Amino acid sequence: MNSQPTISACSPLENARQQVSLDMSRRSAPPARSGFTLIELLVVIAIIAMLAALLLPAVQMAREAGRRSQCINNLKQITLAMHNYEGSFRTFPSGYISHPIEPVEETPLTERPVFDTVINKVRTQSTFPTWVLPDDWGWPSFILPQMDQGTISIDFKKGKFNMTDFAFTPNEAYVKTQIPSYVCPSAQSLPGTRPENWAYATYRGSMGAYDTNNSGPVNAPTNPNGMLYRNSAVRTADVSDGQSNTILVGDSLYGFWADGFSCCVRVWEDSTHPDLWDTYWAYQVQTVNGPLITLRFFSFGSAHGDLCNFSLVDGSVKSVSKRIDPSIFKAISTRNGALKSMSPTMENVVDTW
Repeated sequence: MNSQPTISACSPLENARQQVSLDMSRRSAPPARSGFTLIELLVVIAIIAMLAALLLPAVQMAREAGRRSQCINNLKQITLAMHNYEGSFRTFPSGYISHPIEPVEETPLTERPVFDTVINKVRTQSTFPTWVLPDDWGWPSFILPQMDQGTISIDFKKGKFNMTDFAFTPNEAYVKTQIPSYVCPSAQSLPGTRPENWAYATYRGSMGAYDTNNSGPVNAPTNPNGMLYRNSAVRTADVSDGQSNTILVGDSLYGFWADGFSCCVRVWEDSTHPDLWDTYWAYQVQTVNGPLITLRFFSFGSAHGDLCNFSLVDGSVKSVSKRIDPSIFKAISTRNGALKSMSPTMENVVDTW
């Protein structure tokens, strides 16, 4: 008996119902997403900006700590070179030696520096249009062999520039040689364009604390009493205040290693010299058979915020607060108790300064 297979088929009405159900399920399902919405992106960007704002000061502090550490290493290297010089010549180098061979001129600065300075006790920004590079040589030039700069062979019998017959002098090329150990890495404001390509130096020696225009106390010292000054020849035995309490070299803001006037700082304040930190003074000088020029001298200062690094005669390096008592700062700038005539306690510097 043959059986026929049963063929089941949905009615047209049933097919219509299934199609309607399928369409409704498709409409109710959420659409597929291909990315973030604008609001989500803005929220993410805001969170990243907040995290960056929180982390940036920490990153800057870490970078500054590294630069300050490198600055301390520079000062240690300079002080070691000073002691090697003293070991060879039985005296520390002169702060600077007057050597007037050529006329002095003002050089325009094509890129003017801008400094955060203190003028008359007010913090402000300063700039100047020219700089004078005198023919004097300072201590950075004298210790070049001890700084492992043997390729710089300055002829101190000749000038820096030959301004008479314009013949080439090797000194002119040497003053353009950059010496990284002479520049504090935190000195970020130094222009990239250097006048005549002269090489920078931002460290200065201590001339001491003394009065030059009789504007201070009547019994104030009037002669240099630090470690480095004009034609100085200070020996270790001349440091009677203690080598660990006497400044040798410290941070400053601007200068050139071949500039004798960039060598040193006189730590003093008076009516014409009211500030001790982060400042400079301008003096107009009439040259012999020449024009009126403006000389600028910088104080101790730094881009380390409230701190300034100093090397002491014993070879140690300290970070000194710019809020230090002025009397103590003057005292550690001298080597021989020069301020005791002003006050019996002026030179009694304790270990906690």
